[in-house]
Amino acid sequence: MDIVLTDIDALYAHRLARRSDAPFKLVKAHETPTSALFGKRKDFDSSVLSALEQLGLTSRGYPIHVRVFNDHHRPRFKKVAPHVCSVRLSRGSFWKVVPASIELSHEMEEQGIRVFVDCPELCVISRAAVCQRSESGKNATITRFAKTLALASELAGRFSLDPDDPANGATLYDIEPVMTREELLTYVANASGIDGLGLARSVAGCLANQQGSIMEVALYACLTLRPALGGLHLVRPITNEPLTLSDRLRPLLKHKTIRPDFYWMEYGLVLEYDGEPHFTDEGIREDKRRLNDYQVLGLTVFPVFDEDMREDKARDALLRRIVRHMAKTDGPSLRRRTNLIFANKAYANRRAALIDGIRAVF
Repeated sequence: MDIVLTDIDALYAHRLARRSDAPFKLVKAHETPTSALFGKRKDFDSSVLSALEQLGLTSRGYPIHVRVFNDHHRPRFKKVAPHVCSVRLSRGSFWKVVPASIELSHEMEEQGIRVFVDCPELCVISRAAVCQRSESGKNATITRFAKTLALASELAGRFSLDPDDPANGATLYDIEPVMTREELLTYVANASGIDGLGLARSVAGCLANQQGSIMEVALYACLTLRPALGGLHLVRPITNEPLTLSDRLRPLLKHKTIRPDFYWMEYGLVLEYDGEPHFTDEGIREDKRRLNDYQVLGLTVFPVFDEDMREDKARDALLRRIVRHMAKTDGPSLRRRTNLIFANKAYANRRAALIDGIRAVF
């Protein structure tokens, strides 16, 4: 029997699999899961649910969300929340769960149980659909966009929220992404007939690769999104990509590679988000070494702290400082345009909704 976890359970699996102590790993599935009857509840509980429990995928106190491809195959068990998918999904829509335990792997193989999860791109679409159904009110459009963007940025980023407590648990940093902006763009372009697809397409066009934290996502959104969504619509920076270093400059630097959080080559500007991990003795020393390297390269560096994004006045000051630097290259028209945005009272409300939505993680 093939089990396909979807919705919040697929997202949980991706977050859990990114941790070094995960009881399984996820690999892109070359085969397509088959749709079949779930059988009797007693047999399902003793085989499938038992396997999922050993994989750490059934411990959160609500029904397991599974994807089925035929309405006649919909399970009628209280412990299962079925999502009937009547459209044909593209190749690569699922990842396979590979148990870390050889014994469990053999046991599942003997019982004919295979477990799959939605691919990261499909997770984004599914959660976009949830946002469309659940969010209402004056700034609902911004909140839907912000929440979906935050999730997509996590999956395409170098951080992962705690699977059991995304809002307050320990975030994992400096890890490999499981998706890229380009992969999401390709997937949503080829998909059709799926709830949440329109919102996911909008988010994909605004996504940045390899962002390092949820607060970096909020800053990037404030800088680059359209004013209607709470942003300033500035030029998009390169995010967390190594700079190209010349042979002449490399010996003068303290680092073999330098990877700014945000980098605008046309403005010679770098933003470095200095979160909690930086406030240690070694973190402070490392920041000084990194600043020295940026000075050797002739780049202007603006450090950004948590309070710069959490407090309205500090956030305004940071954004205006960035605009002033860019206006040295772009001219006074940039200052005039952004001053009109700052003066618009509705913009402040939209920006607050944007940041709150991004921080209101799933």
